[in-house]
Order: sequence, then structure tokens, then C-alpha cells
Amino acid sequence: MSDVFDGFGDVLEGTAGIFGKSEGLDAFDSVQHQYGPEGMIVQIHCESCGKPRHMTVMWPEICAVKFNVSPQEAYAQHPTMRQYAVVQWMSTAGAVHRGVPYAWYPQVRCRCGNTIQRPLIQPSECDQHLAEARRNRWLPQNAEMAFSQQARAVAQHLGRL
Repeated sequence: MSDVFDGFGDVLEGTAGIFGKSEGLDAFDSVQHQYGPEGMIVQIHCESCGKPRHMTVMWPEICAVKFNVSPQEAYAQHPTMRQYAVVQWMSTAGAVHRGVPYAWYPQVRCRCGNTIQRPLIQPSECDQHLAEARRNRWLPQNAEMAFSQQARAVAQHLGRL
């Protein structure tokens, strides 16, 4: 502890300093999304180089996460659904990651080499995303049922339901 005069005390007293809320930081760290026929289109920024990246989380991938399994676990062994098990998905099980206690994210790399750990998708929010697909008729009911049945069966086998 020092008894030295702080010439910035009056400035910092009314603010949170450099770590306070900032609209620029919020925009940089946020995940913007919209919906389309293929799935949920997200825009994220690399935490290392700052460049924006667009990615599409396909509707079948969201169906898998809804049942707390990765698309690889749900579809890799299925002959017609294998195409939705290409990107490796990771879970945040056992750790609070970015304030979210449990979520899934696709493990993708930026061109700079950084592994991007977003978007975080919780199983509990998947119904909200899938409702948008249903409302716009982007995901036929029979297709959603097939993806969901496959993911549910794998989740039950793994003891995650």
C-alpha cells in the first residue's frame, strides 16, 4: 500500500477504467446471427486478429446439440446423415466458459491460426432456433423428426438424457 497521490483518482472514480463496459468491445466480442434456409448464420470476430468470420450452423447440427450430443456423435455412423458430422464440435462440460455453464461450439480455425470458441450454443436454446426454421418452412417436419430421433437415440445410449 502506498500513500502516494493519485492524479487520476478523480477520472477513474466515475468510470470502470479501461476494463469498463464499452460499446466497441461489446460489438467485437458479440456473436451476431440471422436465420436462413441452411441454418443459423453467425458472424463472429477472431479473438486473436479481430477479423470477422461468417459461418452457418446447419439445422441438423442444432438438432443434435438440442439433445446434448455433438453432430459427430449423432450422425457420423449414419449412412445418410454423415454429411452433417464434418466439423468437430466441443462442449464446455465441467467448466464455465464465457459465463455459460454448459454449451457446445464448433471448433473452427481462423486464417491466422487461432481456434475460435464461438458461437456457444446451449441445448436449452435450440428449440428457439429450430422454431424459426419451422416457421419459415426451411426444415421439413419429417427431416427434423429424423435428425431428432437419431440424436435422441445416441444421447440415450451415452446417458445424456
